[in-house]
Amino acid sequence: MGLLSDELGETITFRTATERDLIRALVSAGVAPGQAELLVTREWAILAGENERTTSMVRELTGHAPRTVRAFLHENRDLFR
Repeated sequence: MGLLSDELGETITFRTATERDLIRALVSAGVAPGQAELLVTREWAILAGENERTTSMVRELTGHAPRTVRAFLHENRDLFR
């Protein structure tokens, strides 16, 4: 099971959407079309590995170490129900 599934005690699955469907869903939720396209472009960058590095930025900005994904999910579990 994944981290979110473990935290919520139920199976959570991830479904991919086509770029067109994602833009359509974002626009129907009130996101401006240009912003929706930028979000899709950002997703491509993430999938290409752009975020696969560790920096000290969180510590520099907040003054404390970043928390783990597991800790974030536990602290915010009600947002995912």
